[in-house]
Parts: sequence; C-alpha cells; structure tokens
Amino acid sequence: MLKYRYDERWMNIEETRSEGDIEFKIRLSEDHPYRENAKAVRRHFESDRDYTDVIFYTYPDRTYKVIVREDHYDEFLLALMANRLLRAVEWES
Repeated sequence: MLKYRYDERWMNIEETRSEGDIEFKIRLSEDHPYRENAKAVRRHFESDRDYTDVIFYTYPDRTYKVIVREDHYDEFLLALMANRLLRAVEWES
C-alpha cells in the first residue's frame, strides 16, 4: 500500500474505498502552482486503452471526483506525483 502527502495549503484529498474501487474527491485551490497539471493526469488516463481504469468528473469549483479501479491505484498516485500534485509517495510498512 502506498501513502502520499500533499500541500494542504493548496489542495484537499478525501479518499473512500468501496467494492473494487477507490473514490477520490480532490479540491485544488485557485492558487495551486500546478493546478493545470490535473488536466494532464486526466488526459493520461483518457488516452489509454482501458476506459474504466480511472474515471474523472470535473466540477466548476476546481473539484474533481475520480473513481479509480483498485488495480490502478498505484498508477494513479504516481501520475499525481509525476505532475507535481503530490509532494511525496512512499510504501507504507
């Protein structure tokens, strides 16, 4: 299992697990220096061949509801990290 950290001044993440999926509610502040990178994460998953791995819902207040299949959880977190939306990702012991 991975654990992650983010700058709480610029974003908030709520994570909820259900049957085979993890639902993220991600809210980015208007001041977040890498706010536009969230679009790159979305494009990454929308351009792959698996249309049900990660599903994005975007709301006007810079909030994203993201449903991630459990087998793509690590890939999703690493995509957030690669796009500077997370500060750290590490294995939890």
